[in-house]
Amino acid sequence: MGEDRQTPSDDSLSVASIEGPWLEPDFDSGLIQRCRRYWTTPVRQLPDEMLATFMRQEFGLSIVVPEARRRIESVGFEAVRRDHGDGDVVDEPHP
Repeated sequence: MGEDRQTPSDDSLSVASIEGPWLEPDFDSGLIQRCRRYWTTPVRQLPDEMLATFMRQEFGLSIVVPEARRRIESVGFEAVRRDHGDGDVVDEPHP
């Protein structure tokens, strides 16, 4: 599936806008179900998890990467991963 060089300035752009209509594979999985569910969702409305999933799967990179950068820049602080000794690693603002 090809990629056009578009930016997420149009709030209606979805992965389908770049990759084309969803094509049903010969098998099913949780990953496929999630991608299918969000394929036509405008990128600006995707949950962070799906934005990351589409990036990892290399779908619609010309619009999902700029959106991910926009979200990271909008946070306004640098996240630091910290282990609090209980096995959970959490993101915290860096002073």
